[in-house]
Order: sequence, then structure tokens, then C-alpha cells
Amino acid sequence: MLLDRHAVQDLVYRSCILLDAARYDDWLELLVPQFRYRIVAYSEEIRKDMVWLDHGPDELKALFKNLTSHVRVLGTFRRQVGVFEETERSDNTIRIASSVVVYHTTPAGASKLFALAHYNDVAVLNGEPRLQERTVHLETRQLDFGPHVIL
Repeated sequence: MLLDRHAVQDLVYRSCILLDAARYDDWLELLVPQFRYRIVAYSEEIRKDMVWLDHGPDELKALFKNLTSHVRVLGTFRRQVGVFEETERSDNTIRIASSVVVYHTTPAGASKLFALAHYNDVAVLNGEPRLQERTVHLETRQLDFGPHVIL
């Protein structure tokens, strides 16, 4: 059975909705056990990608569990995903690229652009489509203080 492009698109959107709502346990259920999550940003100064985060599911669980002990920026984050493109397909996997914009809203209600990025995801058919890999390629390299949540 092949992965349905629309089911994978829904998976990407659902992943953002769950992160926006800080429903991290539900987000983790969207992943296969060998999932890999990376955040990278290209550095003009050193002319190569910098890896800002590289975690599997267990490391992400620990990160989410310890969020309350970190000093964090107050407010909420909202992800808007678009420009969904299938880049490669095999029997049970699909690679997709999406554009993502992350906004931050303060407790006082002021919103501003937080980050621009691309998601490069690999989804697999495991009953329901699940994420096997997500690499966040940041265009924004100067982030505000305390963004201890994944993008």
C-alpha cells in the first residue's frame, strides 16, 4: 500500500497543531521508534550547516519533560506550514518539503515573526502515516531568548 500524499500532508499539519498546543506526548505518538529530529542552519561565516539539535524520541521525551525547569520566553508559538512538495517516493516512504513560519505571541498579545524555516520530512506507512525524520532548516539564525521548544 502506498502512502497517500494528502494523509502525509495532514500528518505534517497535525504535527504543527500539536506543538502549538504544547501537546508533546500526542506529538511523540506521530513518530516511529527510529525517528530523528534535527535543526540545522547554514552559516555564511563557516560556509556549512551548523547542527543546533539532533535528537531521537528518547532525547525529545527528556527535553519535553524538563521544559518546566528551563527559563523560557513567555507566550505562545504558532506554526504556519505551506508550500508542501513531494520530493521523493518509494514503496512505503515519502520525502516532503514544507515551508514553515513560526510566530511568537507575548502574554500581552503582541505577535511577531519568530523564525522562517523549511521542514524536510520523511514519512512512512506504519498503519497510519508516521514521521521517521524531520530536519528543520532554519533561515533565521538570530532567535530570541529562551525558545526551548522544538520548531
